[in-house]
Parts: sequence; structure tokens; C-alpha cells
Amino acid sequence: MNGGYGFSESWTPGMGVDELRAVWRNVENYVEAVIPDATKEHASREGAVQAAASVFSSRDRVMVDREVALHFKDIATKKRIFAEITGSILPAIRGISGVPGKPPSSFGGECDLLALDSTGRLLAVEVKPRGTGSIVWSGVQATVYARLLQMWLDARPQGTDAPTTVIHGMLEQRSRLGLAPKGARHLAEQPVAVPVVAIQRGANLVYLDRMKKVQEALLAKGRGDAALEVYEVSMAGRLDRLI
Repeated sequence: MNGGYGFSESWTPGMGVDELRAVWRNVENYVEAVIPDATKEHASREGAVQAAASVFSSRDRVMVDREVALHFKDIATKKRIFAEITGSILPAIRGISGVPGKPPSSFGGECDLLALDSTGRLLAVEVKPRGTGSIVWSGVQATVYARLLQMWLDARPQGTDAPTTVIHGMLEQRSRLGLAPKGARHLAEQPVAVPVVAIQRGANLVYLDRMKKVQEALLAKGRGDAALEVYEVSMAGRLDRLI
């Protein structure tokens, strides 16, 4: 309260919803300023942003799990599937006008966050802190993860639980732990995996512009996903739509 972070004494009395709504952006800006300084060692890193995004459930979406990795029966199968998914994407992100620097040559298979939205879509969420240049390629990363998950959703189970059983079980575990509302969400009858990027509030506008250019180039070449959604996330966990 006394650290020069923008705390207002006017917030101390009780306020109604309308009063809070009028000042809430300022309250969150205060939280944004005070958390990183209070925990300098960790709050500006991806894990802190990921943790913030993972605890914020709303009527729009509920988080299912963090650091989600699909497993494959062997290395050869994994390499084949990754080649299928990234083989057309990697060439498409080279030499994009207005996007300097060397693009990624590969992508890992670990999705930062998995979520379900109110329509039953599965969200593959890539999380980025505001200061990292990899924001530029985050839409591509999310697209790769969403396509991996879609292959899993579409595959016929062979001696394993169906994807819907696995996801609903994960969500039930979070509900029992108090990390998700009870009876939260259910996958759609024909599940769709959607790429989502969640970037810490206050990101470099140059990085955001370049990320948009990468997405536009991918769509123009028929390699992107038009369903990509981009949000800014506060350290309190609120997600606000950017794209």
C-alpha cells in the first residue's frame, strides 16, 4: 500500500459492483505492478504467468491441466507425427516480411495449459511472459499443439481410455482439489482443439505486431488456423481478448 505502486485509499471502503467495475482496471494494474516487485526472482517468468492463467476459471472457460504432453508408442511414431504436422508449417514461417530474426526449426510437444470453454472446445494454450521475443512465434506453437491434440481427439482408442474419458477425469480431479468448479464443463460430442495464446499484460507492441504478421502469412499460405485466439493475461489471472 505504501510502495508507490498506485494503491488508492478510495479502495478501502466497501464498494458495490458498479463502483468496482469503474476502477477495476486500476486495481489490476496495481496488482500487476506489485507482484513482480514482491517476487523478483519468479514473477516475470513463464511459470508465474502460467500459474496465474491456470487458476482463473470463468463462465467462458475452465482450466484442465498444465504442462500437457501427449505420449507416443515409440520415438519413430512421434517423429513421424511431428513431421506430418510441422512439415508444411516450418517452411511457411521463413522470410516473412517485417519479421526479422531466425524462425524456429522445430517445436516441442508440451502444451502450457489445457482448457475447456463454454461451447465444449478444447483449448491448447501457449503462455508467454511479456518480455520474451518468442511471443512472435507463439501463435505457431499453439497451432502445432492444437493439431497434435486434434489428432488424439480424432484417433480411435486402442487399448486406452478415450480422450473424452481422460479429459473429464482430469477435470474431476481439479474439481476435487478445489481448482475448478464442480460439474464444470464437458467436451463437445465432436471435440475441436483450438489454438490459444495467453500473453502477460503489457507485452512489447513490436512483438505483438510481428506475431500478427506471422499468423497472417500462415493463413495466406493455407498453413495457419483461423480459429487462433490471443489473450492478454493479468497476474491476477484475468484473460482479455486481443485477437
